[in-house]
Amino acid sequence: MKHIAPLLICVVLLSSDAVGDDALGGAKEPKPDISLKRNWQSKRVHQLALRYILLGRLDDADSFLNDYLKDHPDDAETHYMLGVLLGQQGQIEQGVAQLEKAVELGLPTGRIVAGPREVMQPLADTKFVRQLKLQLATTPVHGPMVGEVTDTSASIWVRLSDASNFNVKVTQAGLKANPLANRPATVTAGTGDDFTSVFQIDGLQPDTTYHYTVVIEGVESQTSIDNHFRTMPEAGKPSKFSLAFGGGAGYVPENERMWDTIESFDPRLMLTLAGSFPRRSCGGRRRPPRRSRLCQ
Repeated sequence: MKHIAPLLICVVLLSSDAVGDDALGGAKEPKPDISLKRNWQSKRVHQLALRYILLGRLDDADSFLNDYLKDHPDDAETHYMLGVLLGQQGQIEQGVAQLEKAVELGLPTGRIVAGPREVMQPLADTKFVRQLKLQLATTPVHGPMVGEVTDTSASIWVRLSDASNFNVKVTQAGLKANPLANRPATVTAGTGDDFTSVFQIDGLQPDTTYHYTVVIEGVESQTSIDNHFRTMPEAGKPSKFSLAFGGGAGYVPENERMWDTIESFDPRLMLTLAGSFPRRSCGGRRRPPRRSRLCQ
């Protein structure tokens, strides 16, 4: 009985009756609105369109997207969603034309390659999409993003266009001619994880700036910014640092200036709740390079 008692205690503590009404601090149980009513918020429009498509309500998606397009003729994401919709309707040429228009308006090509792959399937074998995939063979489709930074380690997350091996070349600031030895030599981004993976970097020095480059199948990816991060101060020793905290930002074009505001405070790291960096748009929107750095 000595070994059974602790288990019974845990069960009681975790049961719903034991938690009672205080689990939400007195607040009411949330009741999210999951109806399919039209919502003209920029961060909701295309979510609703995708839901229509997934439910097979293609006429509703068509009407909704074209109504939105009347007032937003240069919205790249709307043209992308129309391309997806036309592909589902079997109108392949027209669908590709919408994808081309989306890219012309500034949609990152990784947005098309990343999917959602299921709804993009009718267009996946077109010449246009295959060319985009080939162009991104040695460039991350999404990312890279830095996370889990400690005083001696960091992690780099990426999504690739296909199953590939990659590693991360890391150099200390001022010592770019002497890259650190990579351990492990490579990791694989495979189909099971939607071509995403995390590269762990260990053996770093505290409170030190490092530059990094993603290397895919032996080829260094080219980016328009100098990717870098700074390790945290040494654990166990007093130090001062700043951090930013927030969540629920979604993607609202007129509010994207908030990243400039956050950057002006020069935080060492940023903690976010759901909604600020949704999986669907992570790396997939045209956003300032600083946003990926703030993901640290």
